[in-house]
Amino acid sequence: MKSSAQALEWMREGESCERQHKVSAAIRAFEQAAQSSDPRVAADACYHLGLCYEQQHHHTSAAKAYRDACRSGDRETKASAYYHLGRIYEQRHWLSDAYATYTHSARLGGRDSARAQAAIARLWPDG
Repeated sequence: MKSSAQALEWMREGESCERQHKVSAAIRAFEQAAQSSDPRVAADACYHLGLCYEQQHHHTSAAKAYRDACRSGDRETKASAYYHLGRIYEQRHWLSDAYATYTHSARLGGRDSARAQAAIARLWPDG
């Protein structure tokens, strides 16, 4: 376990690398931050890991990272992680899982809520 201070430094490093499109370096930093003793920092790191893994087309790793973020993140992190997890499920044609995760995202609200609602309406127009 990393202290919160150490984990926050790793988060800043990961976010910096992410902005510079240095995805491999961002992954290494977020993996360190994900070991934080603070569950919210760990969840946020897992969410960012999911985004990075998706960029590298490592969808299985991305899905695991998003599921980890859903376990202990704050409301906003969970909502975004559920939305992105739904996208992965949809790409795999696991539509019942996609529906469940999009629904969780929409109910939690936040920045991805509208996109989750749009996905539900697009995939299940009669729902």
